Amino acid sequence: GGASDVVVFNLLWTVLSVGLQAVIGIGVAMMVNRPGVRFARFWRTLFILPWAIPEFIAALVWMRVFEPRYGWLATATNLPWYITNFQWRQDPDWALAILLVAATWYGFPLVMLAATAGLRSLPDEVYEAAALDGAGAWARWRHVTWPLLLPLLMPVLIMRAIFAFNQFYLFYTLQPPGSM
Repeated sequence: GGASDVVVFNLLWTVLSVGLQAVIGIGVAMMVNRPGVRFARFWRTLFILPWAIPEFIAALVWMRVFEPRYGWLATATNLPWYITNFQWRQDPDWALAILLVAATWYGFPLVMLAATAGLRSLPDEVYEAAALDGAGAWARWRHVTWPLLLPLLMPVLIMRAIFAFNQFYLFYTLQPPGSM
């Protein structure tokens, strides 16, 4: 029935949006924090910007990007309106994908900041020991980086999950199928 469907969707939404935010946030933090990355401060600042925009304003911008006929995406692709005029608001799968893009764009900077702080606090000796033991990149990530980062990331991921579970403004602004 209705109430259980809403709870299931909210749980699915929370897992998907926070999962994407975590993957992209940690991935960006790892890329920017690699030795030899040029303009690392510039990149970090650029990636933090979505977090500086109020969420409701960001939702309005995403609505403008994905407006089917005259939105920025339809205009930028320069395709005829009948090709770009897919009605994502009537298709639950497309609506979910577009909502996830908007939520991920807004949420990953906080995860990136926490991951950056965590990566900087990890001791080099642990990586040197793992390399001496013959651990490859994946083994170092799985057995060294991830277990040491997780306690630092957990509060941020819990906070993002709470925000995602209560992300009413995004649904209100973008009006996916069944939201009104």
